[in-house]
Amino acid sequence: LLCWWFSMNSKHRVRFTSYSKYCSFLGLTLIFVAALTPSWEVLIHSNSVDKIRDRGLFYAYWFHPPPGDVPLPRMVNYPAFEFLLIDDRPMNAHAPAYDNISYTSALLLMIGFVLASLKLATPVSPYNLGLIALHFILSLLASLFTFGAVAFYYFMMPEVPSAYTLDKCVTTRYGYSFFTCAFGTLLLIIAMIFQTAQIIYVIFHPEKWSIPTVYIATLRTPVRENKQLPFTRT
Repeated sequence: LLCWWFSMNSKHRVRFTSYSKYCSFLGLTLIFVAALTPSWEVLIHSNSVDKIRDRGLFYAYWFHPPPGDVPLPRMVNYPAFEFLLIDDRPMNAHAPAYDNISYTSALLLMIGFVLASLKLATPVSPYNLGLIALHFILSLLASLFTFGAVAFYYFMMPEVPSAYTLDKCVTTRYGYSFFTCAFGTLLLIIAMIFQTAQIIYVIFHPEKWSIPTVYIATLRTPVRENKQLPFTRT
């Protein structure tokens, strides 16, 4: 948003149509909202004193385990990725919360990509269409990693109790889910960076994407020949 404001109020300002300008602004806003959706879910569901206390106890036990075989305190009804690592109940119990976060983030991100790409596709060219296709493929891969992880654990993995150590966590379905979702999130971040960079590049360098109108008018204007009378002595 700061880059958008700077480009609209600096010496590099470019005259956009109102539709194109607000379209890119809305696309960046939706991408930002999609990135914060899991954080909002955590904040909304973690506002009780008991949950905050349990969370503190769990992290205290995680980083400083007491001597002996002491079980970790249970954390229930936590959204996002936490329950994938610490809850030993079947994943179906938390499927609605997990699916809502994944689908909401992917939907907002897809809408943001479409809206932001409309401005990039204004001068239709193979380069623009190729960039839009690249953004779509990246976001689609990230969505498949996120949604495919859930389907894979539902139908392919047996019920495995949650492991409470980091080395065993990788061998369980909860560890696979965490790292798969983390990789999918990384792809989303890469796609966001590409899309944002393209928008900012178009804002500051529109001449790289389309032929300026002045140049087109110059090409269409016939060049006047400089016809001068030859110099003769009288």
